[in-house]
Amino acid sequence: DNHSLFGSSLLGLKDDDTDLSQALCLAVSVSEILQANQQQGEGVRFFVVDCRPAEQYNAGHLSTAFHLDSDLMLQNPSEFAQSVKSLLEAQKQSIESGSIAGGEHLCFMGSGREEEDMYMNMVLAHFLQKNKEYVCIAKGGFMALQQHLADINVEGPENGYGHWIASTSGSRNSINSVDGDSPNGSGDGKGVKSLVNKMTVALKTKSVNVKEKVISFIENTSTPVDRHVSSRDRVGKPYRGVKPVFSIGDEEEYDTDEIDSSSMSDDDRKEIVNIQTWINKPDVKYNFPCNEVKENGHMFPSHLLVTATHMYCLREIPSRKGLAYIQSRQALNSVVKITSKKKHPELITFKYGNSNTSGIEILAVDRYLIPNAGDATKAIKQQIMKVLDVLES
Repeated sequence: DNHSLFGSSLLGLKDDDTDLSQALCLAVSVSEILQANQQQGEGVRFFVVDCRPAEQYNAGHLSTAFHLDSDLMLQNPSEFAQSVKSLLEAQKQSIESGSIAGGEHLCFMGSGREEEDMYMNMVLAHFLQKNKEYVCIAKGGFMALQQHLADINVEGPENGYGHWIASTSGSRNSINSVDGDSPNGSGDGKGVKSLVNKMTVALKTKSVNVKEKVISFIENTSTPVDRHVSSRDRVGKPYRGVKPVFSIGDEEEYDTDEIDSSSMSDDDRKEIVNIQTWINKPDVKYNFPCNEVKENGHMFPSHLLVTATHMYCLREIPSRKGLAYIQSRQALNSVVKITSKKKHPELITFKYGNSNTSGIEILAVDRYLIPNAGDATKAIKQQIMKVLDVLES
């Protein structure tokens, strides 16, 4: 099956027969998360990171969850880096204070709807690439949490779980209401409280800037950004009415029904070259350092090289400095569309194929995160047009 960008979602782990070797990390059920964080003493504990949009988090969230909007990774990398720093500081403080929110294991929670959680895989991949030792995902996301609490509430109203959902926007979740303290009246500071209050107290000794950053991520009241993630991409008009057809434009929605990754043979993928030697080749017109982005969210440091007729992706080999695999080799006249998402202009999608009487046939798709993507796409577009002009003459 073909998947949307970052769409081989870990939420698929809800199926028992899922191949775990294909997952970025292990999934943990919401019941395990709740039980683990009620335990005293030794044992696995989870620091839950809620990756949903701000408006969903504010409407209702796990009371011990830290908010990290996954869209920030592409929308505002510097703010994302600051939020990650604040997240790790909050995790450290919660562990040291013995808070029920504390845990060595970072557990990422999405909405439970795959089309909304696709960017969370990028965040997961980021932490894994930074060699964060304990990373997992909440199976089924917030929807699974709501369902679990609804199920156990059926058994009786006095089960002690009603305090797990909190709201920071004034609204209450349909399952319960919460003031922050645990129902048993415990006031020892280790009862269940909204992490909004926990982190406000925990970071009082830190700089005002860091504290304000943390609060802005936990209690995010900014205007939400509309998300447009669908199973079908809006078809754009051809840039030119000639064959092969090539177009460039904004990408409002991601494709899920097209091939993701270039059609390369195994031998091509295994070819190893010296990066600097290739960059210095006389026929190489442009070199754009970038990250190749795979459908599961993994990013690989790479170089996009453009010659008079072809475009190459050289993926760096971490264990062999200065060397790279030739990951993709595509003729420029096979590029039929270049798109970028308005909210994430540095994420560029190249679609390769050919045109026939029935329309454009997509044969391969590559995606790259390119700094100064506007300059890169302009240069590549100009080179493509030169190739098409030669073919027409």
